[in-house]
Amino acid sequence: DTTITFTGPLNTGDKTIPVTRHDGNEKSGYNLIGNPYPSFVNWDDATVSASVLPTSIWMRSCTTGGVMAFDTYNSAMHTGVSGSGKTVTQYIGPLQAFWVKVTSGNTTGLVNFTNGMCYPSDQTVVTNRLKAPEIITQQVLRLQVSNGTNSDETVIAFNSNASDGFDNYDSPKMSNDNVAIPEIYTLAGSEKVAVNGLKSLSTNQRLPLGFTTGESNTFTIMSTEIKNFDANTKIILEDSLLNKEQELTEGTAYSFTSEAVTTTSRFSIIFKSDKIATGIENNSTDNLSVTIYKNASGQITVHHDGIREGTITVCNAIGQKLFITPTKGTSTVINRTFYPGVYIVILNIEGRNMTKKIIIN
Repeated sequence: DTTITFTGPLNTGDKTIPVTRHDGNEKSGYNLIGNPYPSFVNWDDATVSASVLPTSIWMRSCTTGGVMAFDTYNSAMHTGVSGSGKTVTQYIGPLQAFWVKVTSGNTTGLVNFTNGMCYPSDQTVVTNRLKAPEIITQQVLRLQVSNGTNSDETVIAFNSNASDGFDNYDSPKMSNDNVAIPEIYTLAGSEKVAVNGLKSLSTNQRLPLGFTTGESNTFTIMSTEIKNFDANTKIILEDSLLNKEQELTEGTAYSFTSEAVTTTSRFSIIFKSDKIATGIENNSTDNLSVTIYKNASGQITVHHDGIREGTITVCNAIGQKLFITPTKGTSTVINRTFYPGVYIVILNIEGRNMTKKIIIN
């Protein structure tokens, strides 16, 4: 409720911010800097000297409950994870402060801002754009832990340019150090990470899922995004303490109780494939023949064999859900008008996803 008046010329032109590292504590290398412009800036367009980890930034945001939490964004993976409950994008708000990190073995670095990074608004909020956004085809699993009041996220994604060790495709986990906020993360080597970029998905791949809570409570772990995985891939959450496994589909939740703990041994994520060792498809009734196409009338049509019921989800090119409908027999025609553009169509039957990109002219 306060009006702030700025006097003098607004910042414009190239701005270079020096950053440093002084070893000796667990937060060595982190620098709090600010967006120097009276506009949004796109971190994906930033140029940073090699001695700074150039892909990851961290911001503090306020949750709906009034608690400050860390949000993380990684430009190499084009994805963010939210501790505040807000959507995290590559756009940094006017006057917004954020952290960058000078990597170990270096003492200085430079963060460069230019007018070309400036935008009048967060471009991901508005969908009516003349140019279709870039299609991100990497496989993404987004997990959220919640105690019913506060939540935290972690992302596991596969990118052919990433390594399985710690690199620019990973974002270190910044702990909120707040007993009221549960936290989850995975490991890149020995580093706790909020974003874990891996090179490729392998059969029966297992990843430890770290979990931290400062107080006893009931919690849920939910898969809020499962994108671009093969229909034969099952994603399993394993609870070794209770000797339980639950398949994760988008929107499913696993409930459990816990005392105050920090552990990387209780939970694991397992990626299982139904393809047998020869590489030939398993011919059980769990596999479907699926066709997703645009018919002569320009309508999205989904056809599959068998009579099992499922759901069809239509998303725009940046993954926002536009329309969800149940399947109708073996062939479903979505009698709905879609503006020209690129759309992602997802068929889900019994927890299995089939995804296809459709272009509407």
